[in-house]
Amino acid sequence: MRRLDLFWLTLVLASCQFSNTDWEFFESGIREDSGGRVDESRLREARNQVEKYKSSIDRLILETQWHGDALRFLGDEYFRRQMYGPAQQAYSRALEILPGSFSLWYRLALSHAQLATLALDPDERKGRSLLAVRAYNRALGIEANHTASLYGLSILHVFELSEPDKALPLLDRLLNIEPRNTRALFVRARARFETGDLEGAVRDYDAIINFSSDPGEQESARRNRNTILGGVR
Repeated sequence: MRRLDLFWLTLVLASCQFSNTDWEFFESGIREDSGGRVDESRLREARNQVEKYKSSIDRLILETQWHGDALRFLGDEYFRRQMYGPAQQAYSRALEILPGSFSLWYRLALSHAQLATLALDPDERKGRSLLAVRAYNRALGIEANHTASLYGLSILHVFELSEPDKALPLLDRLLNIEPRNTRALFVRARARFETGDLEGAVRDYDAIINFSSDPGEQESARRNRNTILGGVR
């Protein structure tokens, strides 16, 4: 069987049962490979090969997924050891296998963000930050309510890219899900302050004072609140 035939078989065998639509897709690949000419004997042979190689291809698919999971684990170990470059490479390779994993896109974004903070060249720092933004957005495109990605992306917009206006809708979404997330409230207060919404910033600091059980957070929020109110007066 030719290599391109195996490619089409792999696509079809991603499901355990073959519907009419599956077979039509499969046969269209054979026709394309044959320049549009339909070879019925070749189609019959290919269908026979489906049954013959099904278990082998299923095993190959499973082993490939395991390889993607192993790369994810390797990336996590690199990241835990603060080896962010190798972690980013491992996550990128894993995403070639598992591009629909929002957690992998999130991990890739974290790696780029860490590398951005380590960059000495301003252009490299910005470039890494933009790569992190893109990865966070890919994660959110798969899982729109992933709060860690919403938080990480908002941090980049506020503190790295000086785009607090872009962070506000992200933080609103996050705080609709987790209204007592004090870390997000601190970032939204900063974003509101930088966009001129002083009353909104004070409300966020008040919420932190009310919600937080951490005396340090309460004191920081109280100090920032008083600074804003002192400036207003």
